[in-house]
Amino acid sequence: MIRIARLCRAAPRSNHSTSRLLTASSVISSTDDNVTSKLSTAVTHLPTPQSTDMFEADAVSGAPPEISRRQIRIYKPSRTAMQQGTNKADDWRIEFEVQSRWENPLIGWTSSGDPMQATFLKFTSKQDAIRFAERQGYDYFIDEPKVPKFTKSNYNDNFKYCPTKLRYIKTK
Repeated sequence: MIRIARLCRAAPRSNHSTSRLLTASSVISSTDDNVTSKLSTAVTHLPTPQSTDMFEADAVSGAPPEISRRQIRIYKPSRTAMQQGTNKADDWRIEFEVQSRWENPLIGWTSSGDPMQATFLKFTSKQDAIRFAERQGYDYFIDEPKVPKFTKSNYNDNFKYCPTKLRYIKTK
């Protein structure tokens, strides 16, 4: 697409009042020396990729290599302590690996110079998160969520005889 656009710009326009669209084949078949010289310079001076391990997203993102070459973790977050059900716990997240941290000697807080330490991205499914990581060229690993085991229990199980020591529940 880029080559065709450069070829169309290199070709002279016609003198008619209506402009006609030039295609690459019409420019190549032209016998004008000026057009062929511009055509050869346009084709020979196309930019070449500097590195073979550069992903397409790296070329346009503008992110420094310290961020674009990090390993990321794809996980499903656990429920918060204030939730009873599984609402708002259906999304998957991407989290960047943590770089070096240090303890602040004045207050004792943990400090970091890493801008990506608190950054996470939300996705509706695990496949979307994996697809994003692969397109951006990130190395990733997946933390599968732990499935809770539910055991069937009845109310009368609270009053069964147990030969072990009784539980005392103190109220004060």
